[in-house]
Amino acid sequence: MGSDTSNDMALSEGSLRAASISRGLVLQGALAAAAVLLAAGCKEGGAEPTAEPDRPTSQPEANVEAKEAPPVAEKRASSPAAPAAKVPQAAKAPAVRQAHAEPEKKSPAAAPAPEPTPAATPEPTPTVAAAPAPPPEPPPPPPVESSKVDEQSFSLWMQSSGGYEAGQQGFVEVVLVPKGDFHCNQEYPYKMKLDAPPEGVAYPTPIVRAEGVNVAASRAVMRIPFVPQNAGDARVAGKVYFSVCTSEQCVIDNRDLALTVKVEGSAAPVPKASPP
Repeated sequence: MGSDTSNDMALSEGSLRAASISRGLVLQGALAAAAVLLAAGCKEGGAEPTAEPDRPTSQPEANVEAKEAPPVAEKRASSPAAPAAKVPQAAKAPAVRQAHAEPEKKSPAAAPAPEPTPAATPEPTPTVAAAPAPPPEPPPPPPVESSKVDEQSFSLWMQSSGGYEAGQQGFVEVVLVPKGDFHCNQEYPYKMKLDAPPEGVAYPTPIVRAEGVNVAASRAVMRIPFVPQNAGDARVAGKVYFSVCTSEQCVIDNRDLALTVKVEGSAAPVPKASPP
């Protein structure tokens, strides 16, 4: 019996020592976990980590004697480790909020938008003025007519043609207009014999023949050339030979005509050609 009792006491003492060692290890683990969480919270919040509490170097021998402590005491002894693990969570929340708040303070103000550069106004292209158009030529003066020769079968007169300048060749026209049943005789050799030229007038051709005549049934026109030598009045005169016909008869006739025209400008007198 005595040996059995000794054995039982030795087993009980060993069990209590093992339980005490186990509780010490659990407590050390809880404290280590709390220290790690607290250090992590301090690093996030910018604070220096708290020094880890010294681990006990010796096993709690005093608890060996309290081998009769009920299991409830063990639970109460191990229960403080739970709230110690929650301490870093409370300190972690403001640190996180502070970490989020700091970038808002340090964010630079938005740079003002650059003002739009005004578009360059293109310089107007210089326009080259067009050369002025030459003034239109003045209309020719109305023809100057001589006295008309009116007969039952025809009318005959001389008229000017355009303007005249001293020293420049010009023309006068002889006009024949048949009347009634008469028409211009297109087979007749029309001609005009010019009188002796007055002073200041020259005739390139003393006799104007058919080559200077335009003959139609209703009208015949003969162009007479002359050269006025001086500005002022110039007179052209001569005898015209002509003919008008009907289906039954032809009339051959001649008349004297004369016309005075105005000459513009001035020029040296044209010397008369000496006789051969």
